[in-house]
Amino acid sequence: MYTSVITAQQLNSIKHDNLVIIDCRFQLADTEAGRKAYNVSHLTSAYYCHLDEDCSGPITDKSSRHPLPAVFSFLNTIAKWGITKNSQVVVYDASTGAIAARLWWMLKNIGLNAVAVLSGGFNNWHESGFPVSNICPSIQSGPTDICVQQWDYVSMDQMKQYINDSEYLIIDARAAERYAGHVEPIDPIAGHIPSAVNRFHGENFDQQSLFKPRSDLLAGFKALIGDYPLDHVIVYCGSGVTSCAHLVALEYINFSNSRLFAGSWSEWIKDPENPIIKK
Repeated sequence: MYTSVITAQQLNSIKHDNLVIIDCRFQLADTEAGRKAYNVSHLTSAYYCHLDEDCSGPITDKSSRHPLPAVFSFLNTIAKWGITKNSQVVVYDASTGAIAARLWWMLKNIGLNAVAVLSGGFNNWHESGFPVSNICPSIQSGPTDICVQQWDYVSMDQMKQYINDSEYLIIDARAAERYAGHVEPIDPIAGHIPSAVNRFHGENFDQQSLFKPRSDLLAGFKALIGDYPLDHVIVYCGSGVTSCAHLVALEYINFSNSRLFAGSWSEWIKDPENPIIKK
């Protein structure tokens, strides 16, 4: 059972009927690029997951850029992929897994344990010479056996409390220049949430876009987290997607129970009364 990270070699060795593979390739600048790439070539038997359509709900004047969908809607989606309580799910994107991590977190959040992100993604898999296909698997019929009523995440109201509570550690997973407010290429307002510290989600990966060794990740997160209880560690990014890479990395080093501010920066700035910090 793989519950955090899986290598291409490990995935290629899995030979059982409960394996479900999901392709999560996606680009913010071209939201159809991932689906087009999937239709050309993908891991054999992989289904396609579109970030906007399958992992997000309708955007409102108070929501983030990628608000969570209704739970019942998501359960219908994963039923089409044949995901059940007994599935070993592997999710991947083009390279690091920072996009696929969103689906990893959502599946974990509804109670699945055997969910892993493919280290290095499609690019590493293909470069390793493992099989790919352009055949799309059949959509499954019938409901999933997973039953859950709501998401478990840090809400806006909770974040407003945590920024003034020294017992909570808030980690901004965006690039340093976005955290500092020097640039903001996506959202209309630059800066970061008060009391947040910065650790770019890209620090979890090496130059080949693979997850770094456990020892490296452990050293980095230990230095950052210190004595904070893990359930008092909150991560966020621009819209609650790439910060999930921190949660995957933390699970990989057995630092479980940290939480996601799902709305992240793009929701925080929707409220004009929320304080903003720039360096």
